[in-house]
Amino acid sequence: MKISIIINKIGKYEAYFFYALVLINLLPVLLCRFFPTVDGPAHLYNANLIVEMLKNPGSRLDQFFVFNSNLNPNWTGHLILSGLLFVFPAWLSEKILVVSFLLFFPLSFRYFFHSIGLKKNYLLFLIFPFTYSYLLLYGFFNFQLALIFLFLSLGLWSRYKREGFSTGGIASLLVAVTLICLSHLFVFAVFLLILAVLNLGNLTDLFNQKKQAPALREIGQQILFVLPGLVVAILYFVTNPVSESHYSFPSFESNLQNIWRVQPMKAMRAGKESIYASWVLYSMILLTLTAFFYKLKSSNRPFSLGSSPWGILVLLFLFSLFIMPHQMNEAIGFISSRLVFFFFVFVIVWLATQKAPSWMKVTVFIIINYVNFALIRVYVQATKESNRLVTEIVEASKFIEPYSTVLAIPNSGDLLHAHTSNYLGVDKPMIILENYEALLDHFPLKWNYPELPNLQFGEMQPSENCLQWQVSDQNRPEPIDYVLRYSGSHYRFSLDCIDRADQQLNRFYDQVFCSKDGWVKLYRIKKEFASSD
Repeated sequence: MKISIIINKIGKYEAYFFYALVLINLLPVLLCRFFPTVDGPAHLYNANLIVEMLKNPGSRLDQFFVFNSNLNPNWTGHLILSGLLFVFPAWLSEKILVVSFLLFFPLSFRYFFHSIGLKKNYLLFLIFPFTYSYLLLYGFFNFQLALIFLFLSLGLWSRYKREGFSTGGIASLLVAVTLICLSHLFVFAVFLLILAVLNLGNLTDLFNQKKQAPALREIGQQILFVLPGLVVAILYFVTNPVSESHYSFPSFESNLQNIWRVQPMKAMRAGKESIYASWVLYSMILLTLTAFFYKLKSSNRPFSLGSSPWGILVLLFLFSLFIMPHQMNEAIGFISSRLVFFFFVFVIVWLATQKAPSWMKVTVFIIINYVNFALIRVYVQATKESNRLVTEIVEASKFIEPYSTVLAIPNSGDLLHAHTSNYLGVDKPMIILENYEALLDHFPLKWNYPELPNLQFGEMQPSENCLQWQVSDQNRPEPIDYVLRYSGSHYRFSLDCIDRADQQLNRFYDQVFCSKDGWVKLYRIKKEFASSD
């Protein structure tokens, strides 16, 4: 069969194959009850706290938590989860949110591709390895949602740029762009950068008297739909100034390694994923070299950036990666991780606009989709394994009385287990003391320090380095009701810390649950040490 016939077949059935792959890509989430991520359990738990505090004002939860009075553009995921929890159980609410991202992110990317004239392009399928990125594994749900609105907005902008801006077009863009800002400020900043690059022609026309008026009109129309987001962003930074003392910069070598290893593709099993990431990288390198060859062969100005806004964006993301800090404060972090992600995504866009021989397109298309199916298999296996601990923790939650206080001792060095204890509180109201969100200003709930009891874990103090929980020394002592202890394949705490914790458990607590493998244990305060209330 001739290569041209194969290319035509791919183009003819592209939509069917793409939609089928979108559905197959959901298997790692659909085949398991839970989809554990690093921060996801905390988001789900706090969403349940929001629901409980709204449904039952004046409950014991109000003694521990208060609503954040400062609106923060980082709450979209919590609002969606809270709304879902009013209707569905926690496991299904989490699944709906994750499935929605895995559905609409590739679909919005495809819409964007079509809007810029890249219909039936074989490189569209390269977005799938980046759907299960480490940013999803970290549970950055707001970031993930913002990506959907980003590519939807870019697609709408490209469409109305071509057809002419109308009142309805500006209104739809205003909604989509504002949703970017309300979901994640960093993605909103990326959108503004992209918009600036796409408007280089208009900026040039400002110096041309004949073209000045239409350029000003078009720029003015675009200011209208970014204005609400700009106002929110400015208000946020005015009320939350960033101190340079919090800056931390990655090394030049680590940034290079993140590019070479295609780090955004590493989500669950880095060893296995590295194999497929290298295939993606080599494919991209081959296509890049081929694109440069065609440019040298066919143009007097082969590397003119003016004709390639996507190429400019690739260079800008690459440059930003090496000059931007990785962390600015508690609210603005993982910057280099996000920049690497955007670098690769827009490399895909730029490569899709470049020339390549037909045989190379077919070869790369086959490689990409082999990688896609191989990675889905890896994700399914990894998700099944991580579900074991979560299932045991959820089982332990059945032995906890509503509105109880729970101290978690996560003696696991696995990053994925950092906030797994929060799954205890996704189906019933309880106070899990390992609630990192309540410590930060950019989440909906905060610790209610004026009313917080002086919580006691036997004779151990929260100032001891190995265990931490929130207390208020000004209020009366109160014993912690339950203690959850769970382990992983490698330990997090020192033996001295665990021995001291075990002493408190043996003296003050009774074991009420132990999983079959012994990894998860739940303890309840003995009656003689329980609070008199």
